[in-house]
Amino acid sequence: MIKQVLLTSPGERVNRPEFGCEIRRMLFSPNSEVAASLAQVSIFQALEKWLGTIISVDNVKVQPVEERIDIRVVFVIKALQERRFLNLEVSM
Repeated sequence: MIKQVLLTSPGERVNRPEFGCEIRRMLFSPNSEVAASLAQVSIFQALEKWLGTIISVDNVKVQPVEERIDIRVVFVIKALQERRFLNLEVSM
């Protein structure tokens, strides 16, 4: 579900036009620390908004590496109280 939120662009779903995250739109901006910081905030807000009842986001790190961004999300599944990690690489 986290990948679904991160890789869906707002406006892509007809019945939920606000659903998603701005990650794909950011892929066309210069790959820099500023863009990574903006992506980090956007990811955190999207996960809290759309999955806040299921998971608790502990940490989001976004790092620009050449022509891609590496995303690392640390979260807790509320029902199980288990800490999990998601590593995602998005190419520009």
